[in-house]
Amino acid sequence: MFTIVINALQNFLKSPKVMVPPIGIGISMDDFGSGYSCLSYLPKLPFDSLKIDCSFVSELMVSPETRALVQSILTLAHNLRMKVVVEGIETQEQLDLIREMGGDEAQGYLLGRPVPEPGRESSPAAKLD
Repeated sequence: MFTIVINALQNFLKSPKVMVPPIGIGISMDDFGSGYSCLSYLPKLPFDSLKIDCSFVSELMVSPETRALVQSILTLAHNLRMKVVVEGIETQEQLDLIREMGGDEAQGYLLGRPVPEPGRESSPAAKLD
């Protein structure tokens, strides 16, 4: 089923940068690094940003391999002119490290609890610059 959806989206967006009008809406690949997020989609679809899955953040402070992987994802996304949102920030130490590594935005309980849908204006993300 997922392949059908991606194929349909690719067919719809034959010229992604031309067909997506600049109306202030961006497209983000969510939960990057887990599930169905695939490197081959990054240059083919008009993503403005990607969101690093929170499973990486939980290991960030204890695993040099995870830290290297997150740094590589940040570098890759920035080289493709995408912003990066890092999900699952729960400690000041994690936030400081993500900021130092070059993350653009962060989400997580440290920055704010999820907001109920009625009256919600935007997601609880914090700019890191």
